[in-house]
Amino acid sequence: MRSAPEPKSLLSRFVGASLLALVAAIALTLAFDLLTKIWLWLLLTVVLGALVAVVVWVVRRRRDRW
Repeated sequence: MRSAPEPKSLLSRFVGASLLALVAAIALTLAFDLLTKIWLWLLLTVVLGALVAVVVWVVRRRRDRW
């Protein structure tokens, strides 16, 4: 039979949580930097998509009247 695993010490849990917070902060920083570089293109894509959706809706609305 295997013996029960030893519980982790408070220090090792703190170090693990700190490393996780550091990795999360780095990931968020990289994501924010990428977003600041491409936000104009994202906004343009959303606006063009909304414009296409409105045009399609208007065309369908006009054709359904008859």
